[in-house]
Amino acid sequence: MRDEVMITGVGLISPLGDQVSRLLELVDAGELARRRAVFVPFPEGLDGPGEGAFVLRVPDPEPAQIPNLRRPFPDRMTLMAIQAADRALASAGVVSGAVDPARAGVVANTCYGPSTTVERYLRTLLTEGPGQVSAITFARAVSNAMVGELARRHRLRGPSTLVVSSAALGYAADVLSSGGADLMLCVGVDLLGDYTPWYHRRAGMLAGGLVLGEASAALVLERRDAARARGATAHARVLDYGTAFCPEAVQRVTGFTPESMRQAMEQALSLSKISPGDVDTLVAIDNGDRALGAAERAMAEELLPRGVRVLAPKRTIGECFGASEVLGAAIAAAALSAGDGRSRVSVVNAGQLGGALSSTVLAKVLA
Repeated sequence: MRDEVMITGVGLISPLGDQVSRLLELVDAGELARRRAVFVPFPEGLDGPGEGAFVLRVPDPEPAQIPNLRRPFPDRMTLMAIQAADRALASAGVVSGAVDPARAGVVANTCYGPSTTVERYLRTLLTEGPGQVSAITFARAVSNAMVGELARRHRLRGPSTLVVSSAALGYAADVLSSGGADLMLCVGVDLLGDYTPWYHRRAGMLAGGLVLGEASAALVLERRDAARARGATAHARVLDYGTAFCPEAVQRVTGFTPESMRQAMEQALSLSKISPGDVDTLVAIDNGDRALGAAERAMAEELLPRGVRVLAPKRTIGECFGASEVLGAAIAAAALSAGDGRSRVSVVNAGQLGGALSSTVLAKVLA
């Protein structure tokens, strides 16, 4: 059981705004993504005219309004990550000189990466030839370009990496608990490319109620002694996490089985030395797909006590892929730090493309 890793800062960008407390209210009230989704037609030449899907998109960032950015501006995915990271670090009160840069790093998570940048690069390459391809666009067509941008922007010179569709929160907590860093900026982000809604519809994944969305979320994680040394306020404790793999969900974010979800949760609770009966809040994988939601609820009813508070952020803002784990933890941290006392121990479930599952146990900060 680890109790020395604390969440001290939260930042997010979502289709429903950037206030985590407000998003918690909407999720807790059961607001459904389809009520706010906007119809987007498929690209020309795909299926018939007028075909499309309902999605939730984040408004395009305004680079000129983001401090300390220079032309050529980063791509849209990186801009979303920068906005969430800036807010998280400001929320944590991290200012220049407050943290040793060599002891502060970044871990980021995404599923699709800079898909729109890749689409633009390939479109230019195939239609106009290699001589017209921008070298900057080529360099930004890899997912870890985002990590470099974040590290340079905030002068973070500690251990930094990108994980694809995996447990970024657990990875960051491991770095801290092993003494590899004092602070880790943990970021999850994904956006919808031109073809993302189309192939989800073509594969039948939208038939069960799934709505696709975009989001970027960031957390500041710190070792407890480092956070206390600089007078930081903690929102939640990260106890431990578990992982699992679900073959049925390798290509389908609606395919996670009760057995695989249970395996991740039981591992997380065991490593955290937390009894299932102590859990009062579950942040669910449930992304609006009826079969997936029912499977997760049935599993939770068997494993956890009755009356557990269930929060399903993706039912409210849509399936946000690589952003979902960090976003779910941000929602859980907001619930744990609220003054109503409804949450003391929370399990954050996340399932991502490739079949990866993670469960992270968060707890209220002890006085």
